[in-house]
Amino acid sequence: MKKLPAAAAAFFLVLAVNAPAKVRLSLYGGYAATPEASSGEGAVVGAGLGFSLSSILSLDLTAGRWVVPVRPSANGLSRGRLTELPISLELRARFPLGRGGWAVYGAGGLGYALHSFALDSDFAAGWKDVGFEIEERVDHGLAAQVGAGLEIGLGPAVDLDLGVRYTILRTKGSWAMADLRTGENSGGPLDSLNFDALAVQAGFRVAFR
Repeated sequence: MKKLPAAAAAFFLVLAVNAPAKVRLSLYGGYAATPEASSGEGAVVGAGLGFSLSSILSLDLTAGRWVVPVRPSANGLSRGRLTELPISLELRARFPLGRGGWAVYGAGGLGYALHSFALDSDFAAGWKDVGFEIEERVDHGLAAQVGAGLEIGLGPAVDLDLGVRYTILRTKGSWAMADLRTGENSGGPLDSLNFDALAVQAGFRVAFR
């Protein structure tokens, strides 16, 4: 098993040495929805930096951001807003469609996601009115991403990128409650939080040699 990462690194190194030096900067925006019943949907923005490994393969470092509303659930978070910041290393396989500058691609990668949860102010104020202060946290964690899309050549160095991504975001969290009258504290874990998101996005990829 220890030989697998070294073999993979050697494979990508050989591709990189024999590939034309081309770096691609990408910027995109779109819309993300979470299948989890307690979460919602919102706008997504992101950027990426890619390096060609061959005429077909590229390795992209991508970072995205989206904010979605969260509805209260029995075993999850209370009402508020969740901010997602996934950062991933993505391998993209590109397959040209003739000579018109069009291509389809598939992509997949692994990375790390930063999670931030803010309680709804009215929700928190309601608890405070009856003498309790509550706090909920979401842990950062690993992320995985798969997707596919279409590249449309707009010029020798610019492509329009239309794609979909499914990001797997599973993590844990915690909750705490303080009784403002007695000073007593209580709390516990929030296990198996599911923030998976399906995003439809469009953007531009600009190539630099």
